[in-house]
Formats: sequence, C-alpha cells, structure tokens
Amino acid sequence: MSPDLLAESPELASVELLLHAVRIARAALVAANPELQDGDAPAALLESRSAQAYCADAIITHLDALDTTLGRYRDLVPTGPASPIATTF
Repeated sequence: MSPDLLAESPELASVELLLHAVRIARAALVAANPELQDGDAPAALLESRSAQAYCADAIITHLDALDTTLGRYRDLVPTGPASPIATTF
C-alpha cells in the first residue's frame, strides 16, 4: 500500500489488516479442527464433531462473510482520479 493511497483512503490500511487477520484466523481454525477442511463431509463425521469444532465452524462462517464484505468495501473505495465510485454491489 503506497503512502499516496494511504493518504487518500486511510481506512484501506485497516481493511487490509483485517483481511489478513481474517484469513489467518480461518486457516488456524481449520488447522486446529481438520474435520472442517472438507465441506462435504459425510453425516457420520459431522455427528462426531466436538463442541469446539461446531464453534469453530460457526466462527469460520462469520469470517467468510467478513472476508467477502471487507473485499467489497475495499473494491468500492475510489483510489484515484479515474476510479468510479460504485453505489451498488
């Protein structure tokens, strides 16, 4: 991120930081709960999940939504004179 871009849109620094943190948190939760790695796991495996895995799965769902929303926000921020300002997703 360039100093000029940061001066023009300082919130992008926080957005980028959050995007990286979200992706690291998601990877760590999957590493700690490998049964979450396969989204199409058989029902028997899903039934044997621990309470921790269920919570991790819920957190991952929210992290994925936050990742999408942060990415959309980043893409909508005008970053120069030629950048259009989007009003819808």
